[in-house]
Amino acid sequence: IYGHNVSRGRLFGNLRYFSNKQYCENIQSIMIAKAPDFKFNLYKICNVAIVNEDNNIFANYDIHDEIEKNTVVKLNDMEDKQTILLTTCYGKSGTDKRIIVALQEW
Repeated sequence: IYGHNVSRGRLFGNLRYFSNKQYCENIQSIMIAKAPDFKFNLYKICNVAIVNEDNNIFANYDIHDEIEKNTVVKLNDMEDKQTILLTTCYGKSGTDKRIIVALQEW
């Protein structure tokens, strides 16, 4: 799921904070409402990675290896199950860096 990195924490502007391990440890999980019933599901934070926008992770269905290679914060082991990636640009305007927060259901 890609969202714009908007200043003052709007949209995915707060994802940059996830590059700090202490911040992730305080949060631990994220709630996401999924269609069609928009029931909230709780997802644990597994890994946070920073990659270039042309990284294979954006074209690869087997993403676990790419996440592990580029991890800056690891909270939980990633299991072999559905993974949701939250991503946005990371750094100054015009950067080719992307931050990725990998989530899996509890």
